[in-house]
This record gives sequence, C-alpha cells and structure tokens, in this order.
Amino acid sequence: MYIHSISLKNYKSIGEKKSSIILEPRVTTIIGKNESGKSNVLEGISHISLLSGMQTAFNTENINRNNGINANIEYTITLKPTSEDQKTFNIFGDTKIILDKDSYIATGSVLTYYNEHIRESVDTLVSIMGQNPFQLRDQDFTNFRTYISDFQQTDSLNLLRINLAFTFIETQNSRLNKENRDAVSEALSESKSKWGVITSVLPVVFYRNADKILKTQYKLEEVQKELASPKSFQNSLLADFVHLIQVSDDEFIKAVSSGTTGTKTSIRKKINRNVETMINKSFQDFYTEESISLNVDFDSSTVSFSVQSGDGETMLLSERSNGLRWYLNMFIDALAHGLYKNNVVYLFDEPGTSLHVNAQKELINLFHALANKGNQVVYTTHSPYMLDMKEDGIHRIRAVEKDSEGYSYIYKTAYDSQLSPDSQEDTLAPIVNAIGMNLGDRFGPSVDKLFSNSVEDGSHNIGEQC
Repeated sequence: MYIHSISLKNYKSIGEKKSSIILEPRVTTIIGKNESGKSNVLEGISHISLLSGMQTAFNTENINRNNGINANIEYTITLKPTSEDQKTFNIFGDTKIILDKDSYIATGSVLTYYNEHIRESVDTLVSIMGQNPFQLRDQDFTNFRTYISDFQQTDSLNLLRINLAFTFIETQNSRLNKENRDAVSEALSESKSKWGVITSVLPVVFYRNADKILKTQYKLEEVQKELASPKSFQNSLLADFVHLIQVSDDEFIKAVSSGTTGTKTSIRKKINRNVETMINKSFQDFYTEESISLNVDFDSSTVSFSVQSGDGETMLLSERSNGLRWYLNMFIDALAHGLYKNNVVYLFDEPGTSLHVNAQKELINLFHALANKGNQVVYTTHSPYMLDMKEDGIHRIRAVEKDSEGYSYIYKTAYDSQLSPDSQEDTLAPIVNAIGMNLGDRFGPSVDKLFSNSVEDGSHNIGEQC
C-alpha cells in the first residue's frame, strides 16, 4: 500500500485545523520560502510508524505553541492499495488510519482483510488460551484481557495493540506446560503468519534530514573517536557502516591498526566478505544505473573506501560522481536502519544542497529509480534544479505557506489561487526559474495548460514548457 494523504493537526506550526498533504504514488516535491514550515511537515511525517510506538511524535514540545500544551496532536492517514496488493492479496479500497498518543485505529480495506482472512485464526487462538492461561495477575492480567478485546473488535483495528498482543502472548507462552504451550504456539504461528500480510503491505518511513557520508579515508585515531562516540559525528556514516557489516568496534579498530598478523588478516577478510554480502549484492539490485562494488582497504593505520564499476577500474570513493556517492551513502544509511527494498516512504530535507547543478539533476533520476522499486519519495527544496518539470511535473509539487498568525498550510498545487501575494514570489521562485520565467510573470491554470501573463509583455502561453 502507499500513502495517499496525511492530515496533521497541532504539530508544531500546523494548527488546530488539520493541514493535509496529498502524496504522489512516486515522487512528491515540497516548496516554500524559509520558515514556512516545510521541515515541520517532513518531520511530522517522519514520526509515522504504523506498527510500533510513536511517542516522540506526541511530545509536548511538538504541540503547536498557539494552541497550548492541552492541544492534541493527531494524524489521519489514507492508504491506497497498489496493483500488487490487489492481485496478490485481494486488498481493494482505501484504508484510513487515525493516530494519536493513545491509539492507532484503522478502518477500510485493511480491516476488511483482517475480518475475512485473519479473524477466524485469531478466534481459534483466543479459544485455546481460555480466560487466564498464563496465570497472570494484576496489570499483566489486565493487559492480557485488553489484548483479547483488541483481537475481537469488528468495527476497527488497533494496529499497534494487535502487534503488541502477538508479542505479549509469545513472551508469556513459556509459562504453559508442554501440551498447552504447543497448542498455543501452533495457533499463534498461524495467526501471526496471516497477520504478516498486513504488516508487509503497510509502508514504513525513512527520514534523512542530513547528508551523512562515508569519507574516502579514515586514520586510526578518527576511527577510534567516531566509534567511541558516534553521536558526536552526526554527519558521518562510519559507525553505521561498521554496525551494518556486523563486526564489532574492537574488530574494526584492530583491522585498521598497522601491521599484519593472522588475526588482523582474518578480520580484514571478514570485513570485505561481509561488505560484499550485506552491501554490494543489495546495492546492485537497488542501483540499476551500473554495476557498483564498494571495496575496503587497510594500509598504514588507515582504512580507505573505493568503488569498482563493473569490471572497470577501481577508483577512490572521492573520485566518483557526487550523485553516485550521495546515493551510496543514502543506501548505507537506509540499510543500517533495516530498509532497502520497497514500500518505503523516503523523506529528504533539502537533499543535494552541497551538490553542483548536474549532480542535483542526477538526484531526480535517482529518486525515480527509488520509485521504480515500489517506494515513495518526498523531498523539500529551494533549488530550481531539483524540480522535475517533465510530463506535467508541476502537478507533483506542493507549496507550504505560513500565515500572519504563524500557522502553516499545505497547498495541493504550487499555483493555488489562495497563496498570498506576499509570499508567492519566494514560494514560487524555484518553479519560475525552472521553467525559464522571471519573477515579473504570473502563472496559473488555463483550461488544461499553464499560462504566463507578463506585466510588461502581455500574455503568452507556456504550457508546452511545463
């Protein structure tokens, strides 16, 4: 499933009246002048986790300051099934999920699927367990009864509670004797397997608000400092890389240190073997522009990273294009968070700001490559070179504006007539530049095209440019 729309209420600069953003099935661009609330929108979306806790989203410091600490943050999310969901799982129609600090309530097609394909197995599980199979007391027993009630709801589905219920029963099952434990385990396994269909179609969110990078070389002292305190090096991917390839900090430090011993040689071979298995094989499927392999070399208390393209020459990471390095860094970052395949909503805040024009344009192609894998991409930008104006691309751009009272509003189109004249110039500047206009022009819909009306030169149609 993919996210069709998200309505936010009371989140930072978003007020009591929900502000909704319609997301494209593939790539959505958000524009707006500085301090309009673009990053707040992206940050609000970044908290979404449909099957696990989202408590940081509802912290009091995130509540809109104009509405007071008693205001409630709320999300309303609409999901639509992909053609694959329809074909493989017979999931049709929209799903609506309302999230607040206490519940994650879903209705629509996901609920229908639960009632038609999962409920019978869950009812069998509940029947086998009986009233108090684990001999629980006090709060544990109260939790157990609440979970049973969550299983049996028919008019809505509390996604978080049901996920927690399966985990709770699995944890408590060791209390039973072998016969009862086996019976519960079998029923639990069947129910979880069917529940896995729902968990597999729900999108997950990955937020990359900083361009963390893997440098070309690290001296031993740098490696030691970064691995000892990774939070002090928030723009570096080294600690994530080491975690991803499943070697300990001590092993990696030993591999970087000078000299050659049997142990060091074994660790270095292990590192390159794991890089090949855990990064290169996945990246070759993920990045289809060319065949790429990341290599790790150790020499004179220094670790170096290089890239080989197909059977071609091996080049240091710094010698490859900015676009490829950005993509590889993003991939390692995502992979370290357990994400790389599909059904991911990738969020990027001002991506590529340090890249030159051609590299920024290359990112657009890379975003579409992500979308081709079944993902969604949402990004903010001020750069005209980060706007994809091909194939009616202007309709994939959303504008964010903040009013005089400090509330942010999200407009479905970048040329919405309700955008205030005072903010239009700054808000629309990237689009105006991208399509070759100037700020003396105005533009908007004219039947099925865009038109430009120049103050000095009169009207001229620019529909073909868009």
